[in-house]
Amino acid sequence: MRRRGFDQAAIEAALLAENAAKCDPPLPEGEVLAIAKSVARYAFEARPRVRDVREYSMADLQAADLPEPVWVVPDLLPAGLSLLAGRPKQGKSFLALQLAVAFGTGGVFLDRPVPHGRALYIALEDSARRLQGRVLGMRAPSDARVDFAFTWPDLSGEGLDALEDRIMADGLRLVVVDTLARAVRDRLDRDDVGDVTRMLGGLQEMALARDVCVLAIDHHRKPGMVTDVVDDVMGSTGKSAVADTIWGLYRQRGDKGANLAVTGRDVAEVQLGIAFHRVTLSWQLDETAEGVRYGTVQADILDAMAELGGEATTTELAEALDMDTGNLHHELSELVAKGAVVKCERRGRTVPYRLARTLGGKRGKDGKGQTDVYHAVHGADDAPDDAYYADLADGAGDATPVQVPEAPQA
Repeated sequence: MRRRGFDQAAIEAALLAENAAKCDPPLPEGEVLAIAKSVARYAFEARPRVRDVREYSMADLQAADLPEPVWVVPDLLPAGLSLLAGRPKQGKSFLALQLAVAFGTGGVFLDRPVPHGRALYIALEDSARRLQGRVLGMRAPSDARVDFAFTWPDLSGEGLDALEDRIMADGLRLVVVDTLARAVRDRLDRDDVGDVTRMLGGLQEMALARDVCVLAIDHHRKPGMVTDVVDDVMGSTGKSAVADTIWGLYRQRGDKGANLAVTGRDVAEVQLGIAFHRVTLSWQLDETAEGVRYGTVQADILDAMAELGGEATTTELAEALDMDTGNLHHELSELVAKGAVVKCERRGRTVPYRLARTLGGKRGKDGKGQTDVYHAVHGADDAPDDAYYADLADGAGDATPVQVPEAPQA
């Protein structure tokens, strides 16, 4: 609206009219006026189309020095429009909030160091009190570069311009939209490919042009016999087609463990085993670099091989683990397929197996991917105990807030 020359009074009038006509129930007038004030503070700036309209010959394209993708999470989440989808109450919002905090502090996310940048978390399904409980439970430092908004105009309309203005004014590099259904309120047929493509195309175009990651939380359709990270996204396939990256969170009800499936245009397909830690309200990687879940039979086999010097026969492993050789052969075959174990040449009547790499020993309590901030706060003499944070999470922020100690500066 600022780009079209609207002043604050005109923006207020337009948003109040849209609120009365399309929102059911309407937002409080004070919230609408606050949004108008936020939009109006940006200086009017006529900007060209954001897409790169240049054309290349074959030779020019092959010789062009084009920039590498901008990563929010290396190898997992680049700039562009991304979807984080899953069934309700599976922990999607916790995962997205954890990512925003890690990015806003330049911390670690699922064992991957992430760059330090500014993030905006648009929470359209949670209250400020609930988010307060979660960030306190996560021990998020108060100087994390994360801002929270609890209302936003429709992203299929004026909200897209408002978001682009905010991205450019504040230098945002990550925007979390929780949820996509609440953020795009236009009454379109969400099962129609054309409608969905038009609905999300502008958001994806803007994200790519501004080198920002827009991570929108969405839902999975009802589970079927086969899981597919692309097909499971609720609604038209046009939604998955527009997205540059898709994360799918798969979790059995009541199980703290889950699988995070990742696919996209700039990322390799991968599945990560993760587990939710109730005390720290965070997801942590729950597998080795080869994709072996901790606490499983395959993890025990890798530990036994390490203790046997990195190489062993099935007979030696069966004795060490008190395990049936038939079952052991099956697990070893899967470990070979994952690249964790190498099958050696036959030596007489036996075929030894060896570790594909040297393991650094069993992963202990401190190897679960906790950040330095977590350890500094958790170990502080005046830090709240774990029971407090567990109660805080269960009460959705109803506990009395406390001052969380800051991590010591390096």
